[in-house]
Amino acid sequence: MRRLTWLTMTLLVCCATISAQHTGSWIHKLKDADLLFHIPAQSNAITKVTQGVDQQQIDHVGIIYRKDGQIMVIEATYDGVVLSPLSQVLAQPGKWLAGRVKGKIDRQQTLNNALAQLGKPYDFTFQRDDREIYCSELVEMSYVWKNGGRIFSPIPMSFHDESGNLLPYWVEFYALRGMDVPEGQPGSNPGNLSRDKRVKIITSLRHHCR
Repeated sequence: MRRLTWLTMTLLVCCATISAQHTGSWIHKLKDADLLFHIPAQSNAITKVTQGVDQQQIDHVGIIYRKDGQIMVIEATYDGVVLSPLSQVLAQPGKWLAGRVKGKIDRQQTLNNALAQLGKPYDFTFQRDDREIYCSELVEMSYVWKNGGRIFSPIPMSFHDESGNLLPYWVEFYALRGMDVPEGQPGSNPGNLSRDKRVKIITSLRHHCR
């Protein structure tokens, strides 16, 4: 029993040390307006109907923003559009990918566009309006080129599984709200953003040991 306890503690210490080292080098590479993608520890209703880069399951995206020497994340969460410390975001279990838009992006205007949405409520039904916002919609509406044009365009939303059938979760989800599933309606999702040809995945981090 003592040997097992000692081994377990040793592994935990080593894992924490490696995680801290990798986190430091990873964070150092981040720039304003980089994208932060979350791969959850377990699949969910979003990852079951979307696909991320390299077939990874991605369910969230945020925007890197350096403020007063601290790295923050502008993100649309269930609490609305908020500004979260990177350390708080990384405390969630799972794996993270950082992406960078290639080309002549207007980083400052992109950040200004995203910051202007702070305080708006989360869009639980993924509708196309500016009253409520979900995570990938925040990215789509914020990112612009130097010439002012939007970088990302809407895509048809997907709520079906690999066989083409609507996922029962989403059928029930929208039925409870008196709505039809908006299958094929214009929208966005974080997985698709991670696969966009204009986004380069620059690094990854598994923040928690398994």
